[in-house]
Amino acid sequence: MPQSLAIEFAPFALNPDVTEEQLLSASERLEREFLQYQSGYLGRATSRLSNGRWADIVLWRSEEHAMAILPLISQNDACAAYFSCMNGADTSDPAHGVQVFRAIRSFGLLSTT
Repeated sequence: MPQSLAIEFAPFALNPDVTEEQLLSASERLEREFLQYQSGYLGRATSRLSNGRWADIVLWRSEEHAMAILPLISQNDACAAYFSCMNGADTSDPAHGVQVFRAIRSFGLLSTT
């Protein structure tokens, strides 16, 4: 049972020269080469928001797990490739603009009981 499910919300805009296909390819690479190996990682959704922006919604076992990967991001090529798709993203400050929420109670697929 998760200690305290954490939900990471990371909104972003695409760089003008990046296509949706390029973003999704970089997203798949990030999953395949980096995220699936991180402790406490539960899954994620790359999402298109209604205002034309995008967001990664990432599920972690705890806030501590979500924060633990921050120092690793700047050292990983798959992270750099994914961040290069985003307007203004910087792997040296991966937490910029990211919010992490602690689930108080969850239901359905996210149920912790």
